[in-house]
Amino acid sequence: MTTEIPTASDSKSNDNLRQSIVSLWIVVLIIILKTPSKMVLDYVILFLAICNIASLNGNAISNRSVNTSPLPPLSDRCKEAARDPARKIEAIKIYREETGLGLRDAKNAVEAFIANASTL
Repeated sequence: MTTEIPTASDSKSNDNLRQSIVSLWIVVLIIILKTPSKMVLDYVILFLAICNIASLNGNAISNRSVNTSPLPPLSDRCKEAARDPARKIEAIKIYREETGLGLRDAKNAVEAFIANASTL
């Protein structure tokens, strides 16, 4: 099962982010107009921090899918390579070739095998 994660590059996400920033600006302007001048700088700094966090969160979500299905088991050839710590990278390459999975999934699968093998 694959779950799609919304992306910051989606036009709907960008529109929502822009609307949120505009709303925050309106709130900040109202607060600025109603507060003493000493506190204005505090509110501006707070607003800028919120905008920065919002943009960082948008950039942190990339256009990717999260695969919630279990990874395919390692072949005997891959297991043999994974048992030797000096051949860990080779085991990851073998697993990627055999399954067609990406580097992260292959690395996680090989490391999970190594961790399980060391606890036995």
